[in-house]
Amino acid sequence: MNAPESLPSREDVLGAFAVEADHGRTTLERYFREYPQYADDLIDLSHELAQHVDVSTAPLSADDEALITSAWRQHAASGQQPLVDPMARLTVPELRTIAQQLGVPRQILAAFREHRVIVASVPRAFLARLASLIGTPLEEFQNMLTRAPTQELARSYKADHKPLAETPVTFEQLLTDACVSPDQRAALLSEKT
Repeated sequence: MNAPESLPSREDVLGAFAVEADHGRTTLERYFREYPQYADDLIDLSHELAQHVDVSTAPLSADDEALITSAWRQHAASGQQPLVDPMARLTVPELRTIAQQLGVPRQILAAFREHRVIVASVPRAFLARLASLIGTPLEEFQNMLTRAPTQELARSYKADHKPLAETPVTFEQLLTDACVSPDQRAALLSEKT
């Protein structure tokens, strides 16, 4: 008795189509007949493969050269080094220690690390203590928190679709969601510089 053949994966079918010598109608129709479940993906891929890519080696025009040179000069003149997220380098034991020193659950630090907190809603004294504990100047820390998270900090999931970014919430809402006691929550929210 023969075991039933398993259907090739979407990636296998699209890969096979991509390496076909001809991506014309005949080939596309053959793939539609053999793999109707991937018809939409095959259409999308055929459109991508049909697009013309300009690989011209002709020299750039004087205007193009001037634009490129101007952009590089502006970039070099800005002298800005990319901001490094100081929370990205923290280990789990370090995060645990910082959370204990701040009197908050670690999930609060995770929200800061993932840029899920509205910075304006956090008492300045709490931000200053957190910045001090991670060894970063307060202003630099605040600037880092207002930027979008970098890819290496974003959570990764094994899913068919990219996860949606979580909407930032207030510091008070984070504390509530983390089940911080009302007394502790009130103390953290009323901190003065």
